Amino acid sequence: MRVIVAAAALAFTLSAAHAADTVSSALSQPGAALSHSTVRLVDGGARDGMLRAGVDIRLAPGWKTYWRVPGDSGVPPVFDWSGSQNVAEAAVRWPAPVRFSDAFGENIGYKDRVVFPVEVMPADPAKPVRLDLTLDYAVCREVCVPARAELSADLGEGWTNPQARALVESYAETVPKPAGEVPGLEIGAVRAVTDASGGKGVALEIEIESDTPSVPADILVEGDGTVYFGVPRRLDSGAGESGSALRYLVPVDGATDAVALAGQPLRITVLQGGKRLADSRQVE
Repeated sequence: MRVIVAAAALAFTLSAAHAADTVSSALSQPGAALSHSTVRLVDGGARDGMLRAGVDIRLAPGWKTYWRVPGDSGVPPVFDWSGSQNVAEAAVRWPAPVRFSDAFGENIGYKDRVVFPVEVMPADPAKPVRLDLTLDYAVCREVCVPARAELSADLGEGWTNPQARALVESYAETVPKPAGEVPGLEIGAVRAVTDASGGKGVALEIEIESDTPSVPADILVEGDGTVYFGVPRRLDSGAGESGSALRYLVPVDGATDAVALAGQPLRITVLQGGKRLADSRQVE
């Protein structure tokens, strides 16, 4: 795989005292060294009629980057593939994140390293594929640093580094799977309720069916962007179909009452031990 990279970043503090920080890489280098992180494109080979790539972000110790729904104050990465050649679709898959508390609140994202698997569908399978990515993302510690990396890679040239292929596949395994593909874990009813005890007013009550009820679970909820879903807390276990129902209460910020949430479509991700499940639900 041949890779061409150019990159730039702008550092700033939360007090808005901005400082410029620009880094460029030589054309022969496989990645870009930005403030407190490095990023590169890796060739993941071909699988099931698609080419695979990975966006590999390594973070300096103590620094974090963010998931697509970042939490209280994070900035989600934005992938722009519009400059690519012979690409009908480049679909980014999101590895399971972690939740962390810091000076900016409760956030969701990644520490140390993350590789975003990318499934690439060529417009013409008989022709070469060139990926051109402009990646905007942020890393945070005591300050936040927004960064931009411009990466290019030619895919499908025949030989793929086995280590690169294994790296992409290892992170692809951590992407939450749809309903029916995660044995021992299901999402049950999702109801809008009044949460007087939590002080938030409105909450979601989410039922989880699990064959490991003693293992703590995290629940990440995505909506239409008009409300924010907070950190879940576990209630007493109920009596689900398998006898292993767990009930969680997720506070909702921005909703006026429970009735207003009824019927809204949601994307719910459940992380419990080594099980990772993502599914769509409608609020009852």
